[in-house]
Amino acid sequence: VLKMHCHLNDQYADQEIQFYIKDGEFNYINNNTVYDDHVGTQGTIMQFNRDPKAMNIFIVNDATPAGGTLGTTLGYYSPVRDWIVLRIDQVNSSSQTLPHEAGHFFGLPHPFRGWDGEVFNSSSPGWPIAPAISPGGIPTELMDGSNCDVAGDMICDTPPDYNLGFENGNSCVYSGGAKDPNGVNVDPDETLIMSYFSDNCVNKFTDDQKDIIAANLASSDRNFLDNSYSPPAQTVSNDLIPIYPQNNASIPVFNNELNIDWEDMDGATSYVFEIATNQFFSDVQTHIVNDSYVELTGIDRLKTYYWRVKAFNWTNTCAASIASATMKFTTDKVMSSNNIDFVSHYNVFPNPANTTSGVNLYLNSKQSFTGIINLYNLTGQLSYQMKHNFHPGDNAVRLEGLQIEQGVYMIQVQTDYGILSSKVVINN
Repeated sequence: VLKMHCHLNDQYADQEIQFYIKDGEFNYINNNTVYDDHVGTQGTIMQFNRDPKAMNIFIVNDATPAGGTLGTTLGYYSPVRDWIVLRIDQVNSSSQTLPHEAGHFFGLPHPFRGWDGEVFNSSSPGWPIAPAISPGGIPTELMDGSNCDVAGDMICDTPPDYNLGFENGNSCVYSGGAKDPNGVNVDPDETLIMSYFSDNCVNKFTDDQKDIIAANLASSDRNFLDNSYSPPAQTVSNDLIPIYPQNNASIPVFNNELNIDWEDMDGATSYVFEIATNQFFSDVQTHIVNDSYVELTGIDRLKTYYWRVKAFNWTNTCAASIASATMKFTTDKVMSSNNIDFVSHYNVFPNPANTTSGVNLYLNSKQSFTGIINLYNLTGQLSYQMKHNFHPGDNAVRLEGLQIEQGVYMIQVQTDYGILSSKVVINN
C-alpha cells in the first residue's frame, strides 16, 4: 500500500496534488464478504466504514461492480458512493489503476466515452469505419477534432479512442486499423492514464484533463477534503542509530520477547521494521509502527538476527522503499522474566537514575529467596553485579558505587524461581 501511495503521488506531482494517509492509519475490515463479494455490503459494512472526509479506497479480492463490466475489473470509482474499489493485485508500485480511478474521482471520463462497455474491433458492425453515434449513445469523436467539444469525452486535447487499448495487449502502438466516421485512420494517445492501454504505456494527463481535475478539487463538492494539510516533512532520513540492542551485541532475552529501540529519524512519523535470521532478509518479518521502537515475540535463543527500518511519513511514503543500514545482534540465552508467583510490586526507582544517587530496587515477597542482581549495558555486557538475600515483606535494595557510563541498561534479578527484569536509564 505504501508503494502504491508513493506511485499515486508521483503521477499527480506535476499538478501539485499530493495525497496523504489520513490519521496515519489503515482501516482493516475483518469481513470475508467485503473482501470476496463486496457488492452486497455497499449499503451496510462498506458505507459504515466510509470516511466522509477522505478519499475512500477499498482493497478487495474481487472488484467486479454491480452489473459486471467488460473483462476483469481491476478497479472502479463509484460516483454514487464516491469511493474507489481496487482489486488487491493492483496494489503495487507500478499499477496505473489507482491513478486512473483517482482521475474518475476528480471528474475525468475515459477518452473512449461512449465505448465504455464495448470495444470497436474487426467484429463490430461497419468495421473499420466507426458509427457516427457510439454504442453509448454519444457522438463518436472525429480525428479532425471538429466535434471534440460534444463527442467522446468532450475534452479537445485527447484524440479519439474507441476503447482501442482494451485489446492492444502490452503494445504501446495501436495499429488495429480503426477509422473514424469520416474514414480517417484513428490515432489514439496510448500514453493517457485515463485510457485502457497497458500500464507500461500510460503515464500522463493532458492539460485539459488537469484543468478538469483542478476545477473538481476546487469545487464545493470537494470541500470535505483537507487541502490545508501540511506534511511533517518533505524529506525523511534513513540514518539509523540503534539504542537497544547495539549493532553486533550479544544480549539476553526474556520470555522470548525483545523490545528494539532506535533514535527518532528526521522527518519520520512511522517506520517499516524488518527482522530476519539472514542478511538477505529472505525470511523477513515486517511490522509497521508509529514510534521508534518495536515489541517482538518469538525471539529464539542462540540465534543471530538482522534488522533494519524504513522511515516514512504519511505523505512521503516513497521513503518507505529506502532501507536503513542493517543491524545485527545475537541472543545468548533465554530467560523467564517477571513471573515469580510470590513476588509483587517489582519496581526500579528513580528512573532515570544517576550514578551519584544510585539505583533503588523495590519488591514485595511472600517468602525468602536469594537473587543475583545484574546490570547489562546496550551491548549485552555485564556492567554490575551483586548478590542479595530477600526476605518476606517489602524489600529495598540500593545499587551504589556504579562505575558506569550514562545510557540505557537492563536490570535483572536472577533467582532459582525465575527472572525479574526492567530497563533503567542512568545519567551521570
